[in-house]
Amino acid sequence: MTFNLVVGATLAVLVAVTTASRFGQLKSSLTKNGQTTPFVDVGPQNVKEDAYYMWQCMMASMAEYKVQKEASEVAAEMGLSNKADQDYVCYTDLGCFYKNGTLSSMNKLPHNTKTVFYLWTFADQQNPQVLDWKKPATISNSLFRADRPTVVMIHGFANDVNTVWVPDIKAAVFRGHPRGVNFIYVDWGRGASGPDYWQAASNTQVAGAQVAKLICTINNVKHTRSSSFQLIGFSLGAHVSGFTGYRLATYGHARVGKITALDPAGPMFENVHPDARLSPDDADFVQAFHVNGATLTFGGFGLYSRVGHIDFYPNGGRYQPGCPHAIIGAIGDLWNFNFTNMPDSVACNHGRAIDLGVASVDQNCVFASHACRNHSDYRDAKCFTQQKGTMGLFANNVASDDQQFLITRGTSGRFCGRVVKMTFKFTLLQLPTSGSFFLTLVDKFGNEENVGQIVKDESMPPGGALMRVILSEGKVGDLLAAKIRYEPERGILWDSSDTVKVNSIRLTSQESDKGEVCGLYQLLTKGETVTFDLTSRNCRSIWAKK
Repeated sequence: MTFNLVVGATLAVLVAVTTASRFGQLKSSLTKNGQTTPFVDVGPQNVKEDAYYMWQCMMASMAEYKVQKEASEVAAEMGLSNKADQDYVCYTDLGCFYKNGTLSSMNKLPHNTKTVFYLWTFADQQNPQVLDWKKPATISNSLFRADRPTVVMIHGFANDVNTVWVPDIKAAVFRGHPRGVNFIYVDWGRGASGPDYWQAASNTQVAGAQVAKLICTINNVKHTRSSSFQLIGFSLGAHVSGFTGYRLATYGHARVGKITALDPAGPMFENVHPDARLSPDDADFVQAFHVNGATLTFGGFGLYSRVGHIDFYPNGGRYQPGCPHAIIGAIGDLWNFNFTNMPDSVACNHGRAIDLGVASVDQNCVFASHACRNHSDYRDAKCFTQQKGTMGLFANNVASDDQQFLITRGTSGRFCGRVVKMTFKFTLLQLPTSGSFFLTLVDKFGNEENVGQIVKDESMPPGGALMRVILSEGKVGDLLAAKIRYEPERGILWDSSDTVKVNSIRLTSQESDKGEVCGLYQLLTKGETVTFDLTSRNCRSIWAKK
């Protein structure tokens, strides 16, 4: 822990010094012929490059934000009304936008983004219709059905309608509504484009107002209610959703029924007034998936703070399994301002919110969560008696006073599993030690599942117990054996014992099947895989005696 704090402080200082001194160089590299370089999505093969570009833009903008409190010549650039103080800007039909009061943290006025709204319906899932809130006929003449729910998807920074994950989200929305749905995609790509992330963050206010105007027009033309709308916002799009809710109230309409925030953007939105970001006040129910809530220095794009009635933190909410860790090699990268380690990390961790959202629509994939004070308590299986939740795009949840934690897999295409509590009991005769456990499960059909490392450098006290939350592919009751490998912790001045004596193990399902199996005494030796035979007969009585 101390080492991580030292590394974090060192990186923060290096970022501040290096970014400030070379911000101009970086910004120049993100422009061509004096014009900002637009984001162009050309397919999955460029996801890493796009993520690298986004991260550079965000670092540059945050450096500018800290040095410069307000942009120069903002009045000429954005067509301000004739106010000498330049504290607000007004746009016809949308209203006025301010950079003081509760929005002072933004400290930059928004542009009037050229937002386009695309509609897909159950009747035509391939060819979108363009809706224009200024032209009600585009709505009345469309295939929009007032007797169906409406899902509105809003992208994030440096995305647009051509972003690679759009077809996946669209397909998931239609799978999640087999009786039909109106799917509207909000393309505010011009307002969300790089390299100026700071400006894009400010533009979320205008984009939100434009979404609100569309909903108002649909309500007036199709006689729908705001409660029939669900907004799904990814990254900056989550805050667009929040400003949509705020503007609906100012336009005399009710809040939307639901907002689902997929890793709401962190830079410019952490530790600000609730009016300046997504908050529970913006919809009847707000839920958020936090997947990449680390600091920007460490490749974190997301917001860790709670923003909803219920907030989910898969795998702790900062980094995701199977994704590269941005801290590795970061110090060396900082010296040259060449963050070669970031593209994989950012594209994988931040983008995992989209992956998990799409996966949650699969009927065979349930992301069960539990309320907990922190991720460490959840990992140690201390929260299974607390309030349960389900992380999903269209899951029905109730408000939770505590954060909701859960674990997921790191492999593409199958992120969920059955939640299991695994408990180790150690004998009184062993020496105090600490180390790691690696687990493989074997079911009655002979299938082996490599769960991987489930314990890392943890204390294993004589006569004590150690608990972990794991995911299993199959039912606990079908398990016949657990193969466990022990690796002792190695320190600079000392080494742990090469053996550990496990009195018994117990695997308890937290799913509806409530299965439970136990295995009895084994001596584990460094590097060797030992098999525990599992049984469900008299498991509770056997465990109680041991």
